Amino acid sequence: MNDSVFAKAAPDYQLIEEIGEGAYSHVFYAKHKKLNFEAALKFCEIESFIKREELEYLKREIAISRAMNHPFIADLYDILKTDEFVIFVFEYIPGGNLLEFLNKIEINESL
Repeated sequence: MNDSVFAKAAPDYQLIEEIGEGAYSHVFYAKHKKLNFEAALKFCEIESFIKREELEYLKREIAISRAMNHPFIADLYDILKTDEFVIFVFEYIPGGNLLEFLNKIEINESL
């Protein structure tokens, strides 16, 4: 999908770089144009959530994200909706995702 489609869906943000992609979503590192804060925007395609079980997945993700309060878990700032996307606005935490981090460290199996 063309980056301009995502930019049009979130006009208050400057999309700087795509930092992740999943089966149902694309994640961008972005900056709010007026408030100048960094964020990670997760664009979930509405079409992907047409089936009931997928809509339930989205509702669970929202509930879990709002309930989390831990320094190693990104805060959920906002949820935006367009005709094409549900957009989660998360705190941006530099350094990659958890899987990338775990793959970089050496784990002592004796622990």
